[in-house]
Amino acid sequence: MVWLVVWASLGWVDVAPWPQLQHDSQRTGRGEYPGPDNPYLKWIQQLPESKGCSVVIGLNNTSYVAVSEELYAFHQNGNQKWCQVFAEVIHSCVVDSNGLIYVATRAGELVCVRDDETKATIIWSKKISNPFSVPSLSLDEKTVYVASDDGTLYFVETSNGNIKGSVCV
Repeated sequence: MVWLVVWASLGWVDVAPWPQLQHDSQRTGRGEYPGPDNPYLKWIQQLPESKGCSVVIGLNNTSYVAVSEELYAFHQNGNQKWCQVFAEVIHSCVVDSNGLIYVATRAGELVCVRDDETKATIIWSKKISNPFSVPSLSLDEKTVYVASDDGTLYFVETSNGNIKGSVCV
């Protein structure tokens, strides 16, 4: 069983305040906003049992939580918006400034999902390779980077899922 606990946010944020695992592409785990002076529990949500989960926060402070094969979206108040089930376990995801979510599965699939408030809409899906790491976005958000278990780094177009290139690292 996984418990998702969210503390009070710092107010309205126009961009995704925590768009990927450990906040940024360098995985610093540090946000750009100071924490609240008096934190308090805002909401709690019980989720299915999992060996781990990944949480990112997108536009409008929507929380996206990857648990096993499911991606959950929660409103800022903790109410569930939707749940999208995937065929494979989700490794992690990243959210761009337009609210598109790029989901990497442990089966080597990269999926672009749009949050349509009451449901998730899959924009494109691309089977790339072996299981891969946490996805990262380029600064211009035109490329998603994912590294596979065999040491290959893939560059994938965010607009259509086409592979732009790869390099063995």
